[in-house]
Amino acid sequence: NCIATANPGQGEECAGDIDGDGVPNAEDSCPYILNPDQAITPCVSRFETLTFARDAYAVTTAGPGVHAGTNGGLLQIDDAPDSADYTVLTNAHGLPSNRVRGIAVDAAGARWLATDAGVAVLRPDGMAISMRPTDVGGGPQGALHDLVVDSAGVLWVSSDAGVNRLDGTGWTRVTAGLPSLDARGMYADDLDRIWVATALGVVRITAGNAEPAIAGLPAVGAFNDVVPAPNGMWLLADEGAVL
Repeated sequence: NCIATANPGQGEECAGDIDGDGVPNAEDSCPYILNPDQAITPCVSRFETLTFARDAYAVTTAGPGVHAGTNGGLLQIDDAPDSADYTVLTNAHGLPSNRVRGIAVDAAGARWLATDAGVAVLRPDGMAISMRPTDVGGGPQGALHDLVVDSAGVLWVSSDAGVNRLDGTGWTRVTAGLPSLDARGMYADDLDRIWVATALGVVRITAGNAEPAIAGLPAVGAFNDVVPAPNGMWLLADEGAVL
């Protein structure tokens, strides 16, 4: 109950003074920041806006820095201490679209992006390659939502038309066995099993085949994502979360 003052017993000496600077919360210009002389007026935000894109869809800390997929491109943030350097990559840099929905980083350091117009891969040498649904020989189908890369380097891309798969032979699509073709968030576990959240349930893909959907899940609406946890995984849905 007192952020800036040692208070192991959580006694009442700091009640009403969250930051422990001696100024009651009701009178403190910055109740969450140590400010005993009240010189910080108005209160300085602890947060900084890096981009004015309205929507952020995905964030990853894999690889150097932090990457965020936004409605205005891929935001690349330098994570060095005290650094505020960042860049934004858009279709002017070779992306199929500025709307980046999903991000994955493979073992070689290449960044794979799911956009609303196709998949892009940003190679470590800086070259950007785009893959679109209309490409000769095929491409990822449907409105793309998320992507993961397994340990064998196979790319899995979820969409509202099922799960797209890219390996050394080209693109294929997994649809059989999915509870719904509206495939959303995905997670690749250590055994290269692909867990897929769909509008009507959660399914695991093993060796390219969808297994029966997980049974016994509570009625929490459409499932949106699968997130690893120390004791299993979180299944995130419209109306709650399941561990």
